[in-house]
Amino acid sequence: KTTTTVAESNTDLDRDHQLLADGTSYAASFSPGSGMLGGHTRKQLLSNEKRNFKLLGRAVSEIGGIPLLALSSELSGTVPDEKVVIAYVAYLSRRLLDLSTEVRAAYVIQRAWRLHSRRLALFSAANTMAQQQAAAKAAAAAQLAREVEAAVVLQAAYRGYQARLQCVALAQRKRES
Repeated sequence: KTTTTVAESNTDLDRDHQLLADGTSYAASFSPGSGMLGGHTRKQLLSNEKRNFKLLGRAVSEIGGIPLLALSSELSGTVPDEKVVIAYVAYLSRRLLDLSTEVRAAYVIQRAWRLHSRRLALFSAANTMAQQQAAAKAAAAAQLAREVEAAVVLQAAYRGYQARLQCVALAQRKRES
């Protein structure tokens, strides 16, 4: 088995850190007389290292797609092999670049969708405004038609009144003559 994902190797983390606790793979500059390294005990340092590897394992498994190139026991308490670190960083950076491309693509899609939504809203508002204007014009035309019809009725009534007055005047002149 040449490569293992971090998710597959989580069971190996505890075994690797047990080796650290036993002191079999601890190679940092440690003062045996004082039992201290940089103001911390060996136990504290191993605990911190174990916590850091678990955190790294969780982060890498969330990102996904990065093979496990070395066990934590090969990297902890020693200076890790330069080629392993470079390969691991290369996989990590490539995966992060892929993710940033996906995020950028998501931003582009979201921006296009928002622009499309705004255009639809503007079109809808313009369409609504045009409908309202058309309705107002139709109402004004209907009002004008009613007014014209009322004027025609009034004019007919007045002409009828005028005609009746003329008839009465003619009838009077006829009786007088």
